[in-house]
Amino acid sequence: MSLKQLHPTIRIRILTVFMTRTIEAMIFPFMAIYFSEKLGEKTAGLLMVLLIVLRIAASFWGGYLADRYGRKKVLIYAEGVLFAAAVLMAAANAPGIDSVWLTFAMVMLHGAANGIGAPAADAMLIDVSTPETRTLMYSINYWAINLSITLGTAIGGWMFKDYRFELFMAMALVSLCILLLTAFRVKETYQPRPMQGKRGMRFRGAAMMLQTYQSVYKDKRFMAYSLGMLLLLSTEFHLTQYIGVRLEREFVPLTVDLPFLPAMELHGIHMFGLIQMENTILIVVMALGINALLKRYDRPWQRVKWLTLGSVAYVAGFAVIAYTNEPLLLALFMLVATVGELIHTPLRQRELAEMVSVEARSSYMAVNGMMMQGARMIAAMGITVGAFLPSAGMAGLIFAIGMTGTLLIRRVVAKPLREFSQPEKTMRKYGT
Repeated sequence: MSLKQLHPTIRIRILTVFMTRTIEAMIFPFMAIYFSEKLGEKTAGLLMVLLIVLRIAASFWGGYLADRYGRKKVLIYAEGVLFAAAVLMAAANAPGIDSVWLTFAMVMLHGAANGIGAPAADAMLIDVSTPETRTLMYSINYWAINLSITLGTAIGGWMFKDYRFELFMAMALVSLCILLLTAFRVKETYQPRPMQGKRGMRFRGAAMMLQTYQSVYKDKRFMAYSLGMLLLLSTEFHLTQYIGVRLEREFVPLTVDLPFLPAMELHGIHMFGLIQMENTILIVVMALGINALLKRYDRPWQRVKWLTLGSVAYVAGFAVIAYTNEPLLLALFMLVATVGELIHTPLRQRELAEMVSVEARSSYMAVNGMMMQGARMIAAMGITVGAFLPSAGMAGLIFAIGMTGTLLIRRVVAKPLREFSQPEKTMRKYGT
């Protein structure tokens, strides 16, 4: 199966994700630096936390709206707000104007719109895909995201300081293109049941949203799987938190002699940047090849085994990176972690897609998005814990947390297969 055989909506969404992530990578990784320079580090830090909280709240609202009114309608409204926010950000940074508070207000609006639209976009991909196409779909989408981040951060690093206005204008143009593509080329993928009656609609809507999320949280299998994802993914998020800080503190500088180039002294921050670059390049180069390998092992138990193998390699790789200061070992175990990441990511996303309820897919994806934020919070706490534990202790802690997540995910995925393979036991369990 190739990209051309995927549903047209999937191809359009992969294109729009690539466009969005590329232009956002040129801007948003550098906004914390911009706000720190303008408002001070303490204020900037609080504003960034506020932005995360707002996006989480918006994603819950967006997930409910997409299940209640349809995916496309929510996406169009979200993309329209993203376009307006980008235009006003450009206006706030036009030549002769430098309004930091208007810029921040529009960053908040942009984050809220992204939060509202993300569950609908995730659910739309599930709506139009099949179990057979999801591994390929998520592999290509993951490849496109990493390529876009690579290109975007490289361009943004050169342009953001002196060409901020031009970057915001480019983001507005990209947002307009995506809005038009969504409006005229994407078809609605989900028709919700009509809501009966108009009286008290606002309060009924709020009550129904709470009821929807209560049903999601009562889905023990989904919540156990999401908790496993939270613990597993926190291992990688330590890279930009504890691991980066540790390398800057513990890595012994060394001199590197390269042919035809002057000798260069390699510090911890340089090593950190190099292994991050290695991770991104390996993902771009190897993603589709590993997807082709996974296609050969597509039976349920085979997927469980590969998911487990990939997760273990992923956790072990980052655990070693959290401990060692040897450049070759850092590079080698980043390779191990990246291969594990490329194996478990599409399989993990496929299993998630197949367990969510059809009537509440966007709401499920909103809760799943909150778990991603929880993984980032665990990693952020690693900096504080790392101030008290030695690197070997932190490596052991990261490995234990990641393996707990791996075993929890495996248990959730494998349990239905065991019951299916033992029909007599299953029939007795359910009284049939």
